[in-house]
Amino acid sequence: MEPVPGVLVEAADDEPRVRRFVWCFLGAFVLAYVTLYNLPFPLAHVPGQAKGDWLQWLPAATKAWTEWEHAATHWFGANLLGLADVKPIEQTGSGDTLYDYVSAATKAAIAGLLAVVWCALDRRGRSQPTAHALVRIYARYALAATMLGYGFHKVFPLQFGALDDERLFSTYGNSSPMFLVWTFMAASPAYTIFGGAMEALGGALLFFRRTTTLGALVSVGVMTNVAMLNYCYDVPVKLYSTHLLAMAVFLLAKDVPRLVRVLLLNRATTPAVLRRRMPVVLLVVVLACKATVVGYLTWSAFSSSQKMWQQTRDPGQRKPLQGIWEVTEFTHELSPAPADASVRAWQRLTFSRWDFAQVTRKDDSKQYWRTAVDAAAKQVTLSQAGGQAATPIVLTYEEKAEDAAGAPPDATPGAAASGSPKPTTHRELRLQGELDGAKLSVTLRLREPNSFPIHARGFRWVQSYPFNSNQ
Repeated sequence: MEPVPGVLVEAADDEPRVRRFVWCFLGAFVLAYVTLYNLPFPLAHVPGQAKGDWLQWLPAATKAWTEWEHAATHWFGANLLGLADVKPIEQTGSGDTLYDYVSAATKAAIAGLLAVVWCALDRRGRSQPTAHALVRIYARYALAATMLGYGFHKVFPLQFGALDDERLFSTYGNSSPMFLVWTFMAASPAYTIFGGAMEALGGALLFFRRTTTLGALVSVGVMTNVAMLNYCYDVPVKLYSTHLLAMAVFLLAKDVPRLVRVLLLNRATTPAVLRRRMPVVLLVVVLACKATVVGYLTWSAFSSSQKMWQQTRDPGQRKPLQGIWEVTEFTHELSPAPADASVRAWQRLTFSRWDFAQVTRKDDSKQYWRTAVDAAAKQVTLSQAGGQAATPIVLTYEEKAEDAAGAPPDATPGAAASGSPKPTTHRELRLQGELDGAKLSVTLRLREPNSFPIHARGFRWVQSYPFNSNQ
């Protein structure tokens, strides 16, 4: 039996058509999703939005987009996923909330619909190269701004805080995986600065066509490490870091065949076309606009982190009693004395920079207070933390400093002039007042962070034996 030519021809024609549609859909979906995910960037970065400025209407536009995004996410979650109440949770520090996942799914669904419409209207795919070029530029700047922001927040070691106060007494077993990462990074500001410099480098290279491939390679390496830390140590920025990594891969995908030829096959490759020819006047305008945008995004990321860093280093920002105070004498005249008086005695009192105090007892139980220090009246007020109503405790305090020999600092005449080493200075604190209806008297000594091995060890080129200890 002879084959039916019409059927074969129709099948042969349909296969390329379906294949073209699939590739068109995938390409359009990626472009649409990248755009939707990054909006409303760069509106929040545009200057002149304060009240009375010429762009004072811009925050309203940003708010309108955010409200539409919330409404779309809520509708999608309620009607298609069966989730009754999907709403953003403000200021938790987590990027992996249920709302974040539903929001990503909503944007993916919208991107899928836009891709279908796009491919139906543009069957020959003539508009996709132009759209890809525009979205690629948009993704470059969005990722670069993010990498610079995170990078400078590490170049000035801010993100992980300082390894001081009560963090120095935390144990591995009682630490969450995320806390362990934060402690690990805070322990070495130099390593934190290096990691931030690599993030900022990747972001800066993405601003320019000629260095985009290198910037994408750096960003892929950096963000792969960040994403793996988030996944392996349960840091709730997994969704966001994965998107940043995917954007870096998206920017690198165009040059993967060329990189494979050079790096793996050891073959020559053709250079990429970086910029189409344009009139000189237009080129000057484009370069001027580019310099303005790149300069502003870089400076805003740098200056905001640098300003925060200066504030943390300002001695005037230090609280009057901030630090770790170890108890040397403790008297609490409760009558009758409780059976567990010996283990309920205070072992340590830590005043943080955030107006909180933590008491650690000898049985390792803890109690937290909000603090208000009146340096003029020499009084500290402790109020119950955690929203529990309780009568505030007012204690008077007295500070004194003495050297290791028990004398006040610099009490020896001519000590400074003789050039002899300055003796170690101890700071002592005495608290007095009432707690639980009984007289309280506590004497404490300040424990400097540099007295802990993790700070005191320092760096050594030559080591006969490894110093691997948690003592």
